[in-house]
Amino acid sequence: MLSQTLGGLGLFLMGMWLMTEGLREAAGPALKRILARWTSSAFRGFLTGFGLTSLVQSSSAVTVATIGFANAGFLTLSQAVWVIYGTNLGTTMTGWIVSVFGFRLDIAAAALPMVGLGMILRLASGRSRRAGLGTALAGFGVLFLGIEFLKAGFETAAAGMTLPAFAPGSLAGTLVYVGIGTLLSLLMQSSSAAMVVALSAVSSGLLDLEHAAALIIGANIGTTATAMIAAWGATPVARRVASSHVAFNLVAAGAALALLPHLLAAITWLTATLGFTTDPAIALALFHTAFNILGVLLIWPLTPALVRLLENRFLSQEEDESRLRYLDQTVLAVPALGIAAALKETRRLRDLATRAIGAWLAAPDRPDRLPAAIAAAHGLAGGIAEFLARLTTQPISPREAAEIQGLMRALQHCVAALEDAGTARGTLADVETVPPQRIELEHRIRALLARPGEMTPENEAGLLAHREEIKDELVHLAALHALSIDSLDHALRGMNAELRMLRHLRKAHEHLDRAPAPEGPAPPENGAAPPPPAATP
Repeated sequence: MLSQTLGGLGLFLMGMWLMTEGLREAAGPALKRILARWTSSAFRGFLTGFGLTSLVQSSSAVTVATIGFANAGFLTLSQAVWVIYGTNLGTTMTGWIVSVFGFRLDIAAAALPMVGLGMILRLASGRSRRAGLGTALAGFGVLFLGIEFLKAGFETAAAGMTLPAFAPGSLAGTLVYVGIGTLLSLLMQSSSAAMVVALSAVSSGLLDLEHAAALIIGANIGTTATAMIAAWGATPVARRVASSHVAFNLVAAGAALALLPHLLAAITWLTATLGFTTDPAIALALFHTAFNILGVLLIWPLTPALVRLLENRFLSQEEDESRLRYLDQTVLAVPALGIAAALKETRRLRDLATRAIGAWLAAPDRPDRLPAAIAAAHGLAGGIAEFLARLTTQPISPREAAEIQGLMRALQHCVAALEDAGTARGTLADVETVPPQRIELEHRIRALLARPGEMTPENEAGLLAHREEIKDELVHLAALHALSIDSLDHALRGMNAELRMLRHLRKAHEHLDRAPAPEGPAPPENGAAPPPPAATP
């Protein structure tokens, strides 16, 4: 029994893997195009997840692909969430395939020709996409052979083995089998495999319908582990999508547990009405589909709140820095308060740019944080600019208008400095050797960044003169063939970008440091009310 069960499970998992890989190979880049184009609305995203999972027969594969596409920016969090819902419903198709065909046909008679024809197609197709279809067909046959061995193993077990007995409706029994299903799904990394185990056990009489249903609920909970493993140590976007998968399965499992007796009674009545009274496998497949549909219906109205909640979780340092901290509706109505708060926010943007550029120049291995800092600065600058634009719709004095204009210029200089740093960083990507003269100039720039008070026009002029000296040296080296033309070009363009970067930071400092102190109370933070004015002596 143990040999047949383990072998059958191995064949089933191998068949699932072959089918998934074959369909991926046959589809080529189609999976990426489908996910990118067919998720424009919630319902279309749901149908896409359902259709792909039904085709590939692996919710884990589609879930991991969805996490990857969301991480790459092809899908928004809202789009990805609906694809995840569809994958959970699509995975119920495995139960229908097994219960309708797996236990009703002469599996060996159908499966062995599939394996043979599939491998012939694979070998005869070379590198064409038909080879993928051959692999999928062979995998489909291997999958059904695994079901045959599982069925035989459980029939043997049913004749000489008894599982723990619990009274009908026992909470302890339900929880025990939920735990078994969760463990099976965790160990096999496939809820579909756990579903086949449950179907085989209930079909052979080893399990009753109630405990098999509890096992299926546990398998749905366990399948979230694959998504969490895929998101482990990944970006915040990946962790948010994986968390939506966990949220859906917990909602669906909680509802199924709470309504288990009622769902089973309704399914028993429905299967009897449809003429499947003696087929517990059909009833179990119907239960699996029913509680996943119930999960979709329950989480549907909660999705906007879930997306908002997840967008505020797992924030990266850059995402946190890009959020406004001092600007909100409480300071918008009073221009003096709004300008003072915008000044604090813009100085934070300047400090973010200065720190990111300094860290990039200081690190010998050129860390990849600079692009993230540029994106964060764009987000923060956009929020500040939008606030200042709304502030100008209020009645403001000429002095306040001039202050707003100065803040807008400082914003532009901060963003331009980071973009020039990105350009300078890009010039290092395609050269094998960075000329030491350019490194020397970077050291001098970094020294000025560490002492913003020394970023004066005079020191900048000194760096410009130094750049001309370095330029002459590099041109001389290139003439002697000691430096390639590409390295010379990248070095010159990089130094020019770095000096522009320094000039923009200096001007941002000048605009913000000469900004007048705000009149009246200090701007509130985090929406707090401003303090009352001091008493007049």
